Amino acid sequence: MKCVRPGKSAVQEVKLSSFGEGEFRVVCDGEVLEVISRRRAVLEAYPGAIFLHQPESYRVKELDLHRGVVLVEPAPGDL
Repeated sequence: MKCVRPGKSAVQEVKLSSFGEGEFRVVCDGEVLEVISRRRAVLEAYPGAIFLHQPESYRVKELDLHRGVVLVEPAPGDL
C-alpha cells in the first residue's frame, strides 16, 4: 500500500495510467477461456459477478490480483 506524503496530493502520487496494465487469464476447471485486461478484470470480474464468454455465462469465484487469474464456474441456467 502506498501512502501520500505530506504536502503532496493523491493525484501527484498515484499513477492511474498504470491501472490498466497487465493481463488476466479467465479460467474454468483448469481451462483458460480467454485473456482480458487488468482494467476489465477489476471492473467486470469481481467475485460474484456474472462473466459472459461467447454464448456462455460464468459466475466469478475469485479474482487473484497477484497471479493475474480470474477463476470462474458455469453459472446456473436460470439467469
